Amino acid sequence: MTVKVIEQGTIGERRFRFGFCDTPDELLAAQQLRYTVFTLEEGDERYADHERGTFSDDRDGPSANVLIALDETDTCVATLRFSLRREGPFIGDDAYPYEELSEALGLPVDQVLFCAALVERGVVKKEFRRSGVFREMYAFGERWLQKEGIRVVLGAVMESKPDAARVQEKFGYQLVGRCKRSEWLTWLIYGKDLSHTEQSSHMG
Repeated sequence: MTVKVIEQGTIGERRFRFGFCDTPDELLAAQQLRYTVFTLEEGDERYADHERGTFSDDRDGPSANVLIALDETDTCVATLRFSLRREGPFIGDDAYPYEELSEALGLPVDQVLFCAALVERGVVKKEFRRSGVFREMYAFGERWLQKEGIRVVLGAVMESKPDAARVQEKFGYQLVGRCKRSEWLTWLIYGKDLSHTEQSSHMG
């Protein structure tokens, strides 16, 4: 794939490239990896297209900030997406505790809305889990967000997925709220203040 490479290097003995999807084929590779993990492994049918083998929603347009990690064989091994609140409401926007974030950051709500981002749709190919590639991709994405003037990054995970919650905590995100969407579905809302975060690459 001819992904626009923004950063590359070595993690352990493996070489990876990080970049944002720039072509339909790159976006398709990200959506197919989501389908493998979310639908086939976890049984999530919400945005699944079984005929195409993809998992996507209406936020996957040409301007979507979909980040992918490629290995030496040009295979997409990890992906996530950053939505910027200044470009429009997040999916399930009413779940996010903007008033509480406003108080915690000492900023008016309208400024919080302008400088907030949502990290979502993050998955890693099974054989690359615990390799460090997902952590490095997260850190790369946060460095990019800082350059874009983003101060607050939010993430939402289902309460029924403790492993996903542990990833948020491992990457420095703190639980900032809960949102009960239905009798059987509760989202845990995590947040991180990038103004107090120094991001550096650990790739060789």
